[in-house]
Amino acid sequence: MKKDLQNSLRLYALTDLCYVNDEKSMADLVKEAIEQGATMIQLREKHLQGDALEQEAREVLAVCKEQNVPLIINDDLQLALKIHANGVHLGQKDGNAKEARKLSGEDFIIGVTAPSIELARMAQEDGADYIGAGAIYPTATKTDTKPLTPEALSEIVSSVSIPVVAIGGLNRHNCDLLMHTGITGIATSSGVFAHLDEDGEVEQFRKKAEEICASSHA
Repeated sequence: MKKDLQNSLRLYALTDLCYVNDEKSMADLVKEAIEQGATMIQLREKHLQGDALEQEAREVLAVCKEQNVPLIINDDLQLALKIHANGVHLGQKDGNAKEARKLSGEDFIIGVTAPSIELARMAQEDGADYIGAGAIYPTATKTDTKPLTPEALSEIVSSVSIPVVAIGGLNRHNCDLLMHTGITGIATSSGVFAHLDEDGEVEQFRKKAEEICASSHA
């Protein structure tokens, strides 16, 4: 899956427990998200830990394998390795790509949050496979980040040779400002999971993401 990373990153859906209810588990929601257009899944659960987190991760991984879509675990390298997920995403406070690579091997996908040129270059040097850059818009899940302008995002993209994914409050209706920035994909939680019951919305978001990514290479 790593060899097709660029296509996998197009519409990168990050999970959130707030969308789980009595009728649908996270695995159910992930299956719907993939069927409707999500091209990669990140399990990002701040309020689960231990056995409960591992159980959910295994259930989601089974769906991702069935759908042939990569599963990335947020922050938790040990869990990602234990369940044989496709990769891990590391924030600036969650370890570094160099150490993760030593433990995981070359086929493992490593993403790193890097909202500046310096941090992006450092992540690439440490062996990261892609960068997550934002927040483009303020979000409820990331209250400690400053908005990243399209110009600053373009500079980050130009500073590294690995893919860069834009993140932060993005949905189908507010992402046009990412045109011509050079990004490889869009990462979002609510932009996918809040719209699963809306006919065609996630598919249209994926098509918009593809259009934006293609605009930089036209």
